[in-house]
Amino acid sequence: MEWKKQKKIFSAGRGWYSNLEHPLTLDSTGIEKYVSFLKQTFPLLEFKCWSTRQLTNFHQHLPLRYTTFIYVDRYSMSDVAEALKEQMPDESVFVHPSLRSGESLSCEGDRIIIRPLLYDDQQTPESFFLQPEELLVDYAIESERLMLIDSTEFRIV
Repeated sequence: MEWKKQKKIFSAGRGWYSNLEHPLTLDSTGIEKYVSFLKQTFPLLEFKCWSTRQLTNFHQHLPLRYTTFIYVDRYSMSDVAEALKEQMPDESVFVHPSLRSGESLSCEGDRIIIRPLLYDDQQTPESFFLQPEELLVDYAIESERLMLIDSTEFRIV
């Protein structure tokens, strides 16, 4: 691998290569308050979290409001939602909204969506944040499901 020796390409893991030396890290400052609240309130709860705020630097246009997604065990979704509503009354919390209710998610300010945890993460089980590739897949699905952004804007991201 001559290009690796010349530092033109770098290992991206799993047999892939990239021209970026360092892996992509996303800013998690907008969602740390949710993570710290959930860790304190539900210390044994396994969850993952991401927000559209983490992708702001990659958008062509700034979103009107941000959406935070919290993935928890299916049986804990309502308890987590109630705790978030009590602690953060200014936030709009929705539990597993469907495609049909996508239009009814209009609200003032940011919103929190609680979804069932589907990740089996052996690589970083101690991390409460999604990896960039996981986040992009979820963003594509949620953008279509909840009309977060249109498909043209998503291609830019």
